[in-house]
Formats: sequence, C-alpha cells, structure tokens
Amino acid sequence: MTKVLVASDLHLSDTIWKHRPIFGDSYYAWSQIVDIALKNKVQAVILAGDLLDKQYNPSNPVHSLISGVRVLNQANIAVLFNQGQHEMMDTPWIKLGTKTIWLHNKQVQLEGKTQSFTLVGCDYQDRTKFQEFLKSDLAKEADILVCHQVWQDFMGEVGKPQAAFADVPENVKLLITGDYHDAIITKHNKLTVISPGSTHMRSISEPENKSVVLMTLGESEKQPIQLKQIPLQSRPCIRLDLTKPSFSSKQVISYLTNWKHTVDLPEEIQTPLLFVQYNEETRKFFDTHIVSLVNFHLFSKFKRENGEEIFTADEANTDKVSLLQMLSKIFKEDTKEYDLAVKLLQAGDAPELVLENWLKDQITDVHSETETE
Repeated sequence: MTKVLVASDLHLSDTIWKHRPIFGDSYYAWSQIVDIALKNKVQAVILAGDLLDKQYNPSNPVHSLISGVRVLNQANIAVLFNQGQHEMMDTPWIKLGTKTIWLHNKQVQLEGKTQSFTLVGCDYQDRTKFQEFLKSDLAKEADILVCHQVWQDFMGEVGKPQAAFADVPENVKLLITGDYHDAIITKHNKLTVISPGSTHMRSISEPENKSVVLMTLGESEKQPIQLKQIPLQSRPCIRLDLTKPSFSSKQVISYLTNWKHTVDLPEEIQTPLLFVQYNEETRKFFDTHIVSLVNFHLFSKFKRENGEEIFTADEANTDKVSLLQMLSKIFKEDTKEYDLAVKLLQAGDAPELVLENWLKDQITDVHSETETE
C-alpha cells in the first residue's frame, strides 16, 4: 500500500494582499502539510506548482520551502513537484540543497498494493505547448498526470484556458492539476480530476475551506486509487451580507462583539478576515459600526441600486484572472516581447535583474547570428 499526499498552490510569501498587514498564512499552511505527511506516514508528497508566489523572492519564502522539504527528506518521504506560472525558472528554488524529483517531462513509477502506476508531469505551458504535450507519447503512457494549467471545465473562457478535460489522453486515470484555487475532486467520464486548491486564501472571493488530498494506491482491483481530503486550519473568514431583508443591526453588532475562535491558531493568523456586503440603506451602519473595527481585516463590496458593485481594492485582487493570463491578448506567445513581459510580471520586486539577464541574452543572440553569417 502506497500513500501519497497531494497539494498545490502554496504561494509561499510574506504577505498576501499588498495593502494589508496580513502575514504568516502560507507558512502555517505549509507547516501543516509537512506534519500531515509525517503523521500519515506517506511515501511521497506531490506539489503541483506555484510553490512560491514569485520568481525572485526574499529569504523567508525560500527558507520555508527548503526547510519543509528537508524535513520530508529526513523522513525518507519523496518530494515530487512541477512548476506553475508564478515561480517558473530554469533552476527551481526547491532544488536548492534538497532531494526532489522535478516531474516536468518525466516518468515516475508509483508502486501500489495491487498494481503499478505510471506518473508523468508537466510544468505550466501555453496552450500550444500544452496541447502538444497532451498528444505526446509520454502523456499517452501515463496513468496519473500532474500539471498546472487553466482548464476550460473550471474557468470557462476566463483566463484563456489551455485545455479541457476531454483533451486528456484516454489512458490517464487520474489528473492532478494546480492553478485553480478551489479544492475539488470531480469526474469526467472515466477520468478523475483532483484540484487540491490553494493552501490559504489568496483573494477574499475564494472559498475559505482549504485542504490537501491523501491518495492510497492499490487498495483493491475495483478501487485502485482511494482519495481523502484532509482539511487545513486557516485564518477565519466571516462573511456578512447587510443587503439581505433579514439584516438586523443588533444581531450583527452582538455577533461581531462576541465572536471567538473555535480552534487554536498561531498568533499571527488569529485576526479574522471580515467581508461585508452593503448598500445605500445600510451605508450609515457600515460607516459607523463596521469601518471602525480594529480586530478584523475588513473587506467590503458596495451594491448600488443599478446593480453595480464596488469592491475594496484588495477584494478584486484575485489570481483567477491575472495579468499573466491576459498577456496573450496583447502579444503573440511566441515573441520576444511576450517572453519579456512574462518574466517581468514574475519578477516581483526585482525587475532590474530580469532586464539585465534579458539584455545579456539578446547580446548573446546577436553575437551568435553574426558568427553564423
């Protein structure tokens, strides 16, 4: 019997929202994942992309990632990973001083109790390259496919999806995909799809319930792969809709005044997120009783009578439709301009390093062309 823990979209970073003092969420989630792997005595951990939030990082995110992997290494737990669009690099940070298996274009055998499973991985790819991968012999030999892509079945046409579940080769029994931040296990014909989801809230519009997936391989011939979602503890999220007819100012004040934690959490993630929807009728109550609260991180949405909705700046900051995903509407994906724009968006606080390396590459290309001529 082989147990494998599956997670994705760790987005390890010091902060989540640019304008809020919200710290520690990604690190706490990652520490729980390591503990869950040890507690369940898994043989492997699969990390399906976006392990870091940026290409160029301060020390804390990289240190957290490497430290967790080393704990798993010491317990003889294999760590398998692929890259998402947020951290894409020629030499991934996770390889720094650790024992890991980079799944991109690689085949790995997982041995279950009753049968062996061929696992194949793929880093984030644009639509053309990902469609080529799905048609490759490597993908057609896979029982389990690990990737990090935007799927039409999840997102519709939002974010320019690279594939639909119907594009996955028929031989693939299980698809593990990062990118989509909702935790979902679903079926498409004979294909089982696992979206572990993000490990913590990256936008107030995301579901607050986060989890990882424990796979047990080879329990029986009839059910060769068993799946169990294991919840992660996370920063509490309270949602109030003051536009509903049932709204009562006394009840809201009493609820917020008497609200208490139901579980023990590290001090840095104890302050809850509070998302409040209000309209013109409840604006005065919102301005008087809600805005002044200091023991919550407040997010809001104002509903006008004409149906228009106005969000706080951070509420609309969601990874579901990112600038990175919209680039193809501006540049063709096979151009130098597109390549540079992608790298700049992934650079975080170090765009000057990206520009420096990009210019060096251009100079090298010019010299190569001159020598050829």
